[in-house]
Amino acid sequence: MCTLDVLAIEAIDTGAVTGDFLVATDARRKEVYLAAYDDPGRRIHGPVVSKPAEVASELPVAGEGGLLYPEHFPNAVTPTRPSAGWLARVVAEERAELLDPELVVPATAGRGGQRPPQDRHTRRMIRLATGADPAAVAVPGGRALRT
Repeated sequence: MCTLDVLAIEAIDTGAVTGDFLVATDARRKEVYLAAYDDPGRRIHGPVVSKPAEVASELPVAGEGGLLYPEHFPNAVTPTRPSAGWLARVVAEERAELLDPELVVPATAGRGGQRPPQDRHTRRMIRLATGADPAAVAVPGGRALRT
């Protein structure tokens, strides 16, 4: 399950957002994980890993990204971090897609040869843990990220 989706659902259900909005969390190395959502809470873009300046927006932003980079996300809203309670609620109500984190598929399977949806740190961890070329694996349902 994408943590960004959990934060998006909480932001909608608590009334923190109306209309289109973003969720941005800390990806370390002065980057953010970011996804865009529409009014009913459907993810319409992302997730991506990017420098805040590259994805700056005036839209409301849930997640820590708005607090960490207010010059790029001036309209920060709550929640800032996912809670166990909201995660349990989202899972119990089946409001976000559940993915098997152990399942990997070739990057070219149905993806037009796009690179896998991982940041630099994740790709390095895959390489160190498995010896596999990170460009050869992808998480199902993910989207390609800039690398």
